[in-house]
Amino acid sequence: MEVRIDNLTVKINEKKIIENISASFRDGIHVVLGPNGAGKSTLLKSIACLIKPSKGKVIVSDTELCDLSRKEISKMVGYCWQNPLYGFFESTVEREINFIIKNLGIPPRADILEILGIKNLMDRSPFELSGGEAKRVSLASILIANQPIILLDEPFEELDWMGFKALQKLIEKFRNEKKVIIIAVNNPILVEPLKPDTFVLISSGSIKAKGPWTELNDELLTSNGVVPRGYLCRFCSK
Repeated sequence: MEVRIDNLTVKINEKKIIENISASFRDGIHVVLGPNGAGKSTLLKSIACLIKPSKGKVIVSDTELCDLSRKEISKMVGYCWQNPLYGFFESTVEREINFIIKNLGIPPRADILEILGIKNLMDRSPFELSGGEAKRVSLASILIANQPIILLDEPFEELDWMGFKALQKLIEKFRNEKKVIIIAVNNPILVEPLKPDTFVLISSGSIKAKGPWTELNDELLTSNGVVPRGYLCRFCSK
């Protein structure tokens, strides 16, 4: 499967948030990097057709994604919110998890609940969870639908070490299943253990660089407002 973005431009209140972005993603792990306000979240929401582009297309396997129904899109694309509370509306975690399964009419993936460790939270209100618990529930409530395209918007925020390792395990599992995984972050160190395949570096709403992850360097990061890996590693013990 290939996700192709052709000349995508998004305006909100007549202000251009992203402009003429083109990129393609095949199965594997792909990272969208950029400083705060660069347009990373807008790009992912546009790929998920949660925001309608002013210009351009999102093509998946020769089909214009946003021409499909919301239900069809939800079966193909799992978009995980940066702020998990934006996606909650049910009274319990169990109802939240079951909502997408019932609406899409698909079998659930119980292994996702196991990996993210939320089985003991099922009777709780999603609005009364800690930040890390809410993040894990938010991820599970979307990814349980087993979509072939996974969009993760700052997925490591709020997670403790165990949550980080659980999500890392899940992403690696998805890679082995040949899914397309696109992760938006402003800190490259968080995704380094995943050994991503490619990166797209955006700033001020446009692409500044893209290519294999191995070609990403600190000069590119600093010149576009992203904390370089070398600076962060100065504080690591040997």
